[in-house]
Amino acid sequence: MAQRPSPTLANAVAPGVRVARIEPLQRRVERNRWKFLGFMLAFTSVVALCLFTVAVLVTLLVVLLVYGTASEVAPALRVPLGVALAASVVVAWAWALGKLARSEVSLVERLEARMPAGGSLLPTKSVLRDMAIAAGLPKTPPLYVIDTPKVNAFVVGRSAARVRIGVTRGLLERIVVDEQRAVFANLIARVLTLDTLWATAVSALMGPIWAMRDYDLGYEPSD
Repeated sequence: MAQRPSPTLANAVAPGVRVARIEPLQRRVERNRWKFLGFMLAFTSVVALCLFTVAVLVTLLVVLLVYGTASEVAPALRVPLGVALAASVVVAWAWALGKLARSEVSLVERLEARMPAGGSLLPTKSVLRDMAIAAGLPKTPPLYVIDTPKVNAFVVGRSAARVRIGVTRGLLERIVVDEQRAVFANLIARVLTLDTLWATAVSALMGPIWAMRDYDLGYEPSD
């Protein structure tokens, strides 16, 4: 039987919020950690399998070209293929960890976000600092701006110390400072729940695939 939410919690949230789906902060943090770990294991396993498959095909091709048949040297291939499998796993993890190490920088570059000039956007920066202090972050996240009239915002970062927050020019022009406070509160809440850990990892590691998709969608063959 599902546990009924307490009357105190039901009265504390805004109308329309599904109270039954609210979970404790620590439970959400742990769930995001497991999601991150599961994604890393699945992703690196797929990459390692692809690398190993390529290694096997290249090895078999070389053997066929040199010996004419693979059956004669099949026993001798066990050790090289075992080494190839281990090397594939190491390369997959090294590549994934390398991408994660600079994930925040690469994602900000991909979004074409820029840090505003010093001394500008002081009210917005002040609001962001207030929200960071209220949430207990070790430092105020750097603010980035995307030059587009659309109203949007983003947050990336594997941890509170590495988080980066960005807004669009349209948001700065259309949303007053008091309403920006709510935007930053929502973004920082995602940091505290580790939603950004999961999202940053997926965005950084799947970046090459999305880049190919963007190229295919934007490619226009010449006449």
